[in-house]
Amino acid sequence: MSISLVTELCIELYFGWSANDMNKDDIDFDMYCDTKWCLSCRYEKLEALTKGWNTSCLNCNQASHKINDNNYEPKIVAPAKENKIIDLSILIDSGIDVEFPTGNGTSWFISQLTRIKENSIYVSKHKYNYDKCRVRQDHWMAWQGGECPLPEGLTVDILTRDGKCGVTNEYWMTHWSWDNTDHSTDIIAFNILGVADGWAYPWGNK
Repeated sequence: MSISLVTELCIELYFGWSANDMNKDDIDFDMYCDTKWCLSCRYEKLEALTKGWNTSCLNCNQASHKINDNNYEPKIVAPAKENKIIDLSILIDSGIDVEFPTGNGTSWFISQLTRIKENSIYVSKHKYNYDKCRVRQDHWMAWQGGECPLPEGLTVDILTRDGKCGVTNEYWMTHWSWDNTDHSTDIIAFNILGVADGWAYPWGNK
């Protein structure tokens, strides 16, 4: 079945798929729309949905394939994006404080991360194994200078030498000065506020 150029553009606009690269016969459009339509004519129907038309099937025009009434416009739901995973291995070399869960998982204690085993088992400096580990949160940590000690994917409150604070998710970018250059913009302390939007720890964020 041929697909019109308008339909291809609609697919790319709403779902982020390239119509030239994908196998169109494998697409389950029901996953991305809150209503049903004639599957044998699904490409024409998708074009109708993206235009907001209220119609029966455009291809076979059968009333039994009518997907909505005249007062209802189907809602296109874009596929959810998966979170990026924070690379905790950076904390092994940086040596900054991390937190491991206590026995019942309701609180955390402070230590350092020394190793990550297979199946995401985190080893503390006391050689105990844990299934979770995170950067120490809600605590100001002094910084003496060097490479950025944090993995990407966090929300951080930063204090610079001139006494200014700023919350950012882009602390790892080059315009932030983690080195000790005796400049007013040098970072001298930081506080982890949590995980940035679109990111998650390997074990989740609970």
